[in-house]
Amino acid sequence: MKTLYAADLDGTLLAPGAVLSRRSEEALSRFLACGITVTAATARTPATVIPIFAGTGLNAPAALMNGVLLFDLPRKQILSALPYSAEEKSAILSLCESWPVSVMVYSLFKNSLRVFFRKSGFAPMVRFISERTGTPYKTWHEVKSYSEPSGSEVIYIAALGAKEALSEMEKDIKKATSLRTALYREVNFEGVWVLEAFSRSATKAAAIKRSAEICGADRIVAFGDNLNDLPLFEGCDVSVAVANAVPDVIKAADFVCGANTADGVVEWIARDAGISL
Repeated sequence: MKTLYAADLDGTLLAPGAVLSRRSEEALSRFLACGITVTAATARTPATVIPIFAGTGLNAPAALMNGVLLFDLPRKQILSALPYSAEEKSAILSLCESWPVSVMVYSLFKNSLRVFFRKSGFAPMVRFISERTGTPYKTWHEVKSYSEPSGSEVIYIAALGAKEALSEMEKDIKKATSLRTALYREVNFEGVWVLEAFSRSATKAAAIKRSAEICGADRIVAFGDNLNDLPLFEGCDVSVAVANAVPDVIKAADFVCGANTADGVVEWIARDAGISL
């Protein structure tokens, strides 16, 4: 039986500060050398996932942007994407125009992403963008109106803010579209929440199942910490919550491993695969 180990990143595989610890990096390299199949299932884009694994790698397609993208990390290539329909794009851009919060609108451009946004003085938003500039895999485009991305292939939106405001925006999305939404605490910003909207067909679970098919795995073990990992848990064979996960995720998991501060994911994989670290 071949197992695919699929880990969420922020709050799960990554240590605080959104970094891969030296121990986890060394463990992943050892897993790959031993033929153990490991990948990521995350809301992150290629632009921020590629640098994280520069010192090691992943040997199965990754589910990025909550399953909107299936991405080949070694070849740095988008294998598949799930864009909005024309009706969904029109509706979501109209909503973006009406909201007081600056929304990030992601679109496909060849093998990279374009992100459209309105200028914002919200400090977490400013930091979020500044930490993600200067990469060939994602470019940022400040706009005055959200009508500007209307000619692009929109695949995703994301917004940062207070939970209450984002909850109202989520209600607007559900009234106007059939898009799937995710609303959860942003682990890298104290007191900040994130709202995302993407194709109803996109889930981490569906993308990871496709990854398992590609690499010939017949067992999927998934690791997570936050509410957007629950659909992944439902679609895998074994679910593992890190000890620092939110209560609902721990309750839904088959097992609980060590915290992300203690390299819990790689420790659990090593025991399950019979590998010593």
